[in-house]
Amino acid sequence: GGAAGRLLAQKMPMQMGKVGFRKGVSREERDEVLDGLGSEREVAAVAAGEDLTENPFGVWGSATSPSIHNIRLEVEVPDSSDAAQLVRDGLSTLLNAGVPGLTGVQFRCHGMTATLAPPFGRCSRTARK
Repeated sequence: GGAAGRLLAQKMPMQMGKVGFRKGVSREERDEVLDGLGSEREVAAVAAGEDLTENPFGVWGSATSPSIHNIRLEVEVPDSSDAAQLVRDGLSTLLNAGVPGLTGVQFRCHGMTATLAPPFGRCSRTARK
């Protein structure tokens, strides 16, 4: 983060394949890295691992963030009857956030994968290996 992160980001190519964030990287740190890349860059995919209780769907992208084509979230879901509602509300928030360039979202939890593609109404589920 900080000045060193911004300097490194300035040296990155204008089109990037993937930016990955391990579980435990805070949303603030993730946003700082993405903002550091700048709005003139394109990222094919951003992957992040998070806990559902940490709101992984929250703010994605800002006026200074790069264009992100695909977001891949690996989320640990708590044993809770609220989990389905949290996922539904979270995906709705993410898809309505206006992330520049977004064409798809891949979401994984507890051994299942749901892939949403434009028009964001189709959903396919495959067993995780």
